[in-house]
Amino acid sequence: MTRASSTKGKRVPLGEVVRGPVISYGPDSGVHTYIREAVAAKELRLDIAYATNDVALPLALVAEGIGIALTSHASPVLAADPRFAVVPLEPAIRLRKVFAWRAGTRPSAPLRAFLELWTSCTSSTSACCGRFR
Repeated sequence: MTRASSTKGKRVPLGEVVRGPVISYGPDSGVHTYIREAVAAKELRLDIAYATNDVALPLALVAEGIGIALTSHASPVLAADPRFAVVPLEPAIRLRKVFAWRAGTRPSAPLRAFLELWTSCTSSTSACCGRFR
C-alpha cells in the first residue's frame, strides 16, 4: 500500500497526537500559540518534547522515529518524501496570516540598494553571493 492510499481521507484526532512525543514550534514562534490554544480548547495537555523553529529539523527527527511533528502541510519536503505520512488534524488548527507593509514613503536609498543586491544574489548562481543563500 502506498503512502498516499494509506492516509487518503484520514484525519488524526488532536487527542491522539498530544500523547507524543511531540515535535513542534518553539515558544518564540507565533504558530506555537495557535497550537497551544487548539489543545487547550479540547481540554488536553501538550508536552512538546522537542521544540524548534527550524523547518527541516522536525522532519529529520520524525524520519529517525523520534516523534510526531506538528508542522505546516505546505512544506515541499513533506510532499516529496515517501518516509512521511501526512495526515490532517481533527480539528484543524487554522492560522491567521496577514500582510504588513510600511505606509507612505518608499524605503530609503540604502535599503533599496541592499534589497536589490539581496535579490540579485539569491536569484543568481554566481559564487560571489553564495553566502546570502
